[in-house]
Amino acid sequence: MKKVFALFIFSALVMNSLAACGDTGKQTADESTESLVENVSESTEKLKSNRREADFDNYVFRIITRDDTNTTWRVIDVVDSEENIGDSINDAVYKRNMAVSEEYNITFERIVTIHEQIVATVSKLVLAGDDTFDALQTILTHQSQLSSEGYLHNLDKFDDLKLAEPWWDSIGNDFLRIGGALYSAMGDINIIDNDATYAVLFNKHLIANYPVIPDIYQLVRDGKWTLDKLHEYAQLVSKDLDGNSVMEWDKDQFGVIDQYEVSEALLLGSGMRAVEFDKDGYLEYNLNNEKISDTFEKVYELFSDDTCQITTDAAKYSSVADKWNVISRGTFKSDRGLFYIGPTVNVRLMRDMTSDFGIIPIPKIEESQETYHSMLQSNNATSYSIPISVSDPDRSALILEALAEESVDTLTPAYYENTLKRKASRDSESADMLDLIFANRIIDQADTYATIGIKSFIEGQAAAKSNTFASSEASKRASFIEKIDKVNEAFRKLKDN
Repeated sequence: MKKVFALFIFSALVMNSLAACGDTGKQTADESTESLVENVSESTEKLKSNRREADFDNYVFRIITRDDTNTTWRVIDVVDSEENIGDSINDAVYKRNMAVSEEYNITFERIVTIHEQIVATVSKLVLAGDDTFDALQTILTHQSQLSSEGYLHNLDKFDDLKLAEPWWDSIGNDFLRIGGALYSAMGDINIIDNDATYAVLFNKHLIANYPVIPDIYQLVRDGKWTLDKLHEYAQLVSKDLDGNSVMEWDKDQFGVIDQYEVSEALLLGSGMRAVEFDKDGYLEYNLNNEKISDTFEKVYELFSDDTCQITTDAAKYSSVADKWNVISRGTFKSDRGLFYIGPTVNVRLMRDMTSDFGIIPIPKIEESQETYHSMLQSNNATSYSIPISVSDPDRSALILEALAEESVDTLTPAYYENTLKRKASRDSESADMLDLIFANRIIDQADTYATIGIKSFIEGQAAAKSNTFASSEASKRASFIEKIDKVNEAFRKLKDN
C-alpha cells in the first residue's frame, strides 16, 4: 500500500498547483492534468495482478463492521451506498465496489454491529457455525482477541490473497503476524488505519510569532526533530495570557495538546516496542529494556510539565463535555496551541480551521535514530479478516483481494485528496510529511493485546505524580510475562492444529 502513496501525493499536489494557475493557463492546465491522470492510471495498471475469474451468481457479499453513528471514526472504507453522493471517499468506494460487483456478479451488504459487542457477536456466530457474513472489518484489538481464540482464518493459506502485492501493507501486516501467521490484514482496502496513525500538527500562525524556532519541516528532513526540541519549543511559546499565574486551558497559550496515550506514541517514536518478536515470531517481553526506561524519563519530563501542555484526558478536565472537540481541537483552532499530537484523522477534522497548520511525524528520541516512527492506534485502526464460520472462505479471499487491488485507483487517491485538500495541500511539505509518516508506522503488540496490561501501565505511569517506571515495571513484570505466555500458547495450539 505504501509503495503507491507517493505517486498519488505527487499527482494531488500537481493538480492543486495547476488549478491555482488561473484562467490564463486553463487549457494547458487541463491538458496537463488529463495527461497526469492518464500517467497515474498507466502506472497503477502496471501493478495489476492476474486475479482468477469467477461468477458468483448475484451473491450478496456481507461485511460485518461496527456501528459508527456516534463516533469520529466513520467506517468509510466499506460504505453500502447505492449511488454517488458527491463525497470523494464515498464515491470512490462506490466506484470500487461497483467494479468488483460487475466483475464477480455480486452485491455488497454492510452488517452493522454495536462496537462494544463485535467480539461477543462474532464469537457467538462462529461457535454456532452461523454463516451470516463473509468478512469482518474491525479494530486491531478486536481482531487480535478473535484470532487468539481461533475464530479467524490464517490469511496466508489463501492463494487468491496476494499479500506481497503493493495494495497490501506488508510492513504493517508484519507487525500483526504471530508465529508466522497473519489473521487480519491492512492495505489500500481500508483507510481508517491511516486515520489512526499518530502525527504532530503545528500551528503556522502561532509559530510565525517565534522566529527563534527554526523551519520545522527542515528540522524533520535533517533528522533533528526530537522530543527534546518539542519540549523546548513548547515551553518557549506557553504563556499565561490573562496574567493570573494559573495556566487554564480555555484562557492561556500552550505548547502541546495531547492525551495520555501519546506517552505510548512518544515511547514508540524511539523505534523500540514493549513487546517484540522472538526468533519464531512469537511475542517476547521487552519493557524491562534499559533503553526503554531511559526513554520514558524524557517522556515523563514532558507529561509532568503542566506549564506547557494540555493533557485532554487528565482528571481535572473530566467535567468538560465533548472534550476532544472543545479542549483539544478547540484550543488548537483558536491559535492557543503550538503542537497537537494525535491521530491523523485530526487533519480532516481541522478542515474548518482558519489558520494554517502543518503536519510532521512523531519526534525521535535521539537524533542518531535512523528514522522517525509513528504509532498506529490499535483501538481505532482497522483491518480485514475471514472468520472460520464462512461457508466459502476462498470466495471471501478473492473478493477482499479484488477490493484491495481496485482501491489503488479509487479509494487511495480519494483519501489523499480528502486529507490534503484545503489544509495540507497548501504546502508541498505536508504532503511529503504524510508520506514519511505512513511509510514508517509502528505497531506494538502490547497495544494490540490490551489485556496484557502494558498499555494501561504506560499511560498510568505518564499520569503519575512521580516517575516510578523502573520499580513499577519490575513489580509487574511477572504478570505481564505470564499474560504474554498465554497469548503465545494460544497461537502455538492453533499452529499445531
